Amino acid sequence: MVARRRKAKRRRSRSISVLNLAETYLYANVLTQGAMSGSPISVITGEFDVPGSATNTTSIYNTAYAGNYQSDSWASPISLRDLVQSPNASLAAIQGNVARNVIPMVIQSAMIGVSFKLGKRLLRKPLSATNRGLKMALGAGIRL
Repeated sequence: MVARRRKAKRRRSRSISVLNLAETYLYANVLTQGAMSGSPISVITGEFDVPGSATNTTSIYNTAYAGNYQSDSWASPISLRDLVQSPNASLAAIQGNVARNVIPMVIQSAMIGVSFKLGKRLLRKPLSATNRGLKMALGAGIRL
């Protein structure tokens, strides 16, 4: 009989990658902008990105900060508070936003993935050197 080989245990990296965090935030931003017309922070906190009253903010936000997304001028960003208070209306608004913005969301998500993959490949040596310097200065925990 032949003894079975044991698989080597994989070690999990205990450091936090700043680039992976940035990429994750950008994906979350594309999703929340397209579905809820707000940034991830505004969706969680319920605050608008532009300071001011709610009536002024919605029109300013949708005209100046909506970017490529097609949003109605009367629509305000949907937050978690809105989902809890009126789930039917919020989910209907999210469904309409996703239906209108699905193509820009897909294109932006693809571009984020390609950009980060290409950027990491092109900047491999500088990133490695920076990570070595960070490891010496801060110890294990943060990397680019």
